[in-house]
Amino acid sequence: MENAIFENDLPDISIVGSGIKFPEHLTLETIAILEHCQSVYTIATHLNDEKNTPLGLHKKIKNLWHLYKPDRLRRENYKAMAQVIFDAAHQERPIAYLASGNPVVFDSVTQWIIQGAEKQGLTVKIFPAISSIDTIMVDLKYEVAPGLQIYDASMLVGFNLEPRVNVPCILLQISTFGTSYTTAYRIPKKDVLSPLKTYLLRFYPSNHQLFLISCPLSSENTSEIMPICLEELDSTNPEHIRGSSLFIPKLHKPKENLEFLTKMQDQNYFSNNYSI
Repeated sequence: MENAIFENDLPDISIVGSGIKFPEHLTLETIAILEHCQSVYTIATHLNDEKNTPLGLHKKIKNLWHLYKPDRLRRENYKAMAQVIFDAAHQERPIAYLASGNPVVFDSVTQWIIQGAEKQGLTVKIFPAISSIDTIMVDLKYEVAPGLQIYDASMLVGFNLEPRVNVPCILLQISTFGTSYTTAYRIPKKDVLSPLKTYLLRFYPSNHQLFLISCPLSSENTSEIMPICLEELDSTNPEHIRGSSLFIPKLHKPKENLEFLTKMQDQNYFSNNYSI
């Protein structure tokens, strides 16, 4: 496996993901990459737990959480973190940025690195990992083949995006809904989701059932799935909002294209379109 991954030298910056449960979700590929990097930069504080960190990795981890300043725009915090990673790469290459979950799913540090690496004269490669979307689907035992919508909760409202009510929907980042500022050191007020509720009522009835889902960061904890109706969204306990996503089941089934669906079961149609 090592030969397959490192047939060519690692880039200056490897962007990898921890998955959701750490260290259980680390892939063999990610572990091998981290073993060959000089330093591993992250902003996830739970990755510093020596008890759960794979042998040899703990000493390499350099946490950037101290740069996550309160009362500052999140994008400015992430930009500052990316600059530290650039500076480190010039001195210590190869290094890794270890994101929580999948490194390209709602991770602004990754985006800053991608955008700025060429100007910095640095090479970058991104590697896949398990995201919260994967774990949410597992927790709900939901098959995504019939369709799935995924939105940032604030962007749904901010850009007047209209969800299809005949397809299930996941809203992420509800614990930071309605603000671009750092919320890590604050607790949301009970009615912080009121604008989201008002917006969703344009498409769904007030009694439509939703699910608040939180994914555990280790095997010591379990996933929490809390059913609520849309009418209750703005009166939800703030503790249930923190770190959660919102799953919205479809309101009704999509309209079937019977002609096409019939052809899918037609053997002659199959034989005519798929040759041996």
